[in-house]
Amino acid sequence: MSPDEKILSSAEIVQNANSFTSLYFSQRGLSGVSDEEKAKAFYDVQKVDYHIYGLEDKYITLPFYSIKEKRKLCICRSQPIHHFMAQTVCVLEIHQKRPLFKGCLR
Repeated sequence: MSPDEKILSSAEIVQNANSFTSLYFSQRGLSGVSDEEKAKAFYDVQKVDYHIYGLEDKYITLPFYSIKEKRKLCICRSQPIHHFMAQTVCVLEIHQKRPLFKGCLR
């Protein structure tokens, strides 16, 4: 595990609500349910960290700075983050001062 990764439970992921978790739960019709129900639904579906690393109700998360929310988010490493990939590529390109793809830097 890298130093900036954190291990969070499904309840902690739900408690650290952000735009990614809001989108995740809204796409599954769980926007209006309790945090306990969201955590259970997340736990019932997300098993990658369990199968690969043997982590029971623990998920490896990566830091991600949301320009929209102006704060650092913890996003599950095993989750597809294609919703944020364009922003991530742009940040990486700016940080490395070179284009990674035909993206933000011109």
